[in-house]
Amino acid sequence: MKVFRVSKPTFNVLTETNKRNLSVDSANFEAIMRIQDRGSGTYTITNALDSTTVTIPHTLGYPAFYQFFIKWTNVTAGTTQGYKPSTGIGGPGPTTLINTQTAIDASNLYIHFRNTGTADDWKADYYYYIGRDPFN
Repeated sequence: MKVFRVSKPTFNVLTETNKRNLSVDSANFEAIMRIQDRGSGTYTITNALDSTTVTIPHTLGYPAFYQFFIKWTNVTAGTTQGYKPSTGIGGPGPTTLINTQTAIDASNLYIHFRNTGTADDWKADYYYYIGRDPFN
């Protein structure tokens, strides 16, 4: 499982073992937010102008909080970028020709992958968390 961590000032996120010195630790998200669902997947873009939407259902009945992280690999060139968080609108892409967009509504999380012109093959590894209202 991939882990997203942020340390408090003056602490090294790569070596810190005391959880009190971390601002965020995705391995312990249940302690700071309630998780409705989590998962991961891979999508491969194999040609120019390829586009698809991955739909991930949830049963909350309202647009929930979510976090989405993605790592791109240029299969043609053999290069990989590290995991990056998605902002939802125009999420991270390895080039201006490849990108993702994410959105959530009352029943689904949507991940839209789009290639607008590069001939290279790209692989997107992603993972996500869908949170629920802690007062429900």
